[in-house]
Amino acid sequence: MRHKTDRYFVGHLITDEVVARYYKHLTTNLSERFGIKNLSLHTPPHLTLKPPFESGDTALFKELLGEIAGEERSIPLTIEGFGSFTQKDGGGIVYLAVRKSGVIQAHAERIVDRIAEFGEGKNLLRRPLTLHVSVARFLSPEDMGHVQEYLKNISLPQFDLVLNNITLFRHISGRWEVEEVFPLLG
Repeated sequence: MRHKTDRYFVGHLITDEVVARYYKHLTTNLSERFGIKNLSLHTPPHLTLKPPFESGDTALFKELLGEIAGEERSIPLTIEGFGSFTQKDGGGIVYLAVRKSGVIQAHAERIVDRIAEFGEGKNLLRRPLTLHVSVARFLSPEDMGHVQEYLKNISLPQFDLVLNNITLFRHISGRWEVEEVFPLLG
């Protein structure tokens, strides 16, 4: 008999209120303007470190996340502008871009390497990692073009913030909720 499993993912929860408000405003605006899914209604703003996976028991994983958080320091990060991942069919994802930095890249890769083997399916991020905050997902090719064109005509976002946590998110009733936050060292 198989135990009940839940869906989870791991990320850095964006706790900066200015960025969180911008994320909510932008995702709502894109949803209303283009009839696409409003991501702010389904997931808090975050940077993904481990894509969704299934697990029946996360006690050991939570212990590991707490251990990692106790070893990693908070780090500064800058969000500036937009980026996108395009699928073969021309559709894809549009996101708030994270300014590339060797420190941020090394930080994320250390965490990703330590948590990669947990969960059923061992869902892994592609390398090199492209840290980002998704604002529009599952776009058709037509919607992708419209959203990208629209974003060319608005002020580019730029935010300086601190990544100060590792967060385990859990899928509950069609929405990703914070299961537990593990603060990083000062």
